[in-house]
Amino acid sequence: MPKLLNLLLVDDEVEIRQGMGRFFPWEDLGFRLVAACENGKQAFDYVVRNPVDVVLCDIRMPVLDGLAFAKMVREAGVPLMLVFFSAHRDFEYARKAMEYRVRHFVLKSMKYEHMIRLFREIRDELSAEGPSQVPAPSTGEDQHARLVSAVTAYVKQHLAENPNLENMARQVGLSPDHLGKVFKATIGQNFSDFLMAERMEKAAGQLARTNLKTYEIGASVGYYNAKNFTRAFKAYHGVSPREYRHPGSPAPGEGEGEGE
Repeated sequence: MPKLLNLLLVDDEVEIRQGMGRFFPWEDLGFRLVAACENGKQAFDYVVRNPVDVVLCDIRMPVLDGLAFAKMVREAGVPLMLVFFSAHRDFEYARKAMEYRVRHFVLKSMKYEHMIRLFREIRDELSAEGPSQVPAPSTGEDQHARLVSAVTAYVKQHLAENPNLENMARQVGLSPDHLGKVFKATIGQNFSDFLMAERMEKAAGQLARTNLKTYEIGASVGYYNAKNFTRAFKAYHGVSPREYRHPGSPAPGEGEGEGE
């Protein structure tokens, strides 16, 4: 049987520590939960004395927060993989996390099945590298990939706030032109095309699975004018929101269904 990887959980909320410890199938995924700490200081004291392969760490904690813990771990050369686990959708945290070679930044609201998939990927990644390997310094391509990953994750969570390339570029300290080139080179798609696809696919999913009114769905993906949302949706999907939700129904004039 493959050796289990040692995992340390760090979170100041006792409910999180107990819930993740009791109800998440760590051993089925190839991990042994070796300890649970309530702040970065306790965690650092633990990892310098005990072998740990992966640390799942909250960011905002008393005494020593996750970013300070990550910095201390890297400066001390402790060989482990860091995964940040946060309730806060703060892009600045994701950007800072990259500086300390944090491999993954996930939200506590992440769906259960997605967490399962993530830790399977982590297990496979570490199994291929060999346990307890210090992550190698990032190459330019690695840094670009993580940067774009952070940008795409942020955009998906903040569609209602109208994210744009200029704002994203300011967040990561690049020019819009440079970020745009990095983005396209990494995922093969312009930022504007990616943003439109995310908006329209999310909107379509809500039309199919919810009873939200059309204008509410439009607002949730950044369109606060119902007619503009209808135009964009029809241009992307070939049918209006009303026709998408009710195939075969007669199509009123543009901007129809705004109160649905």
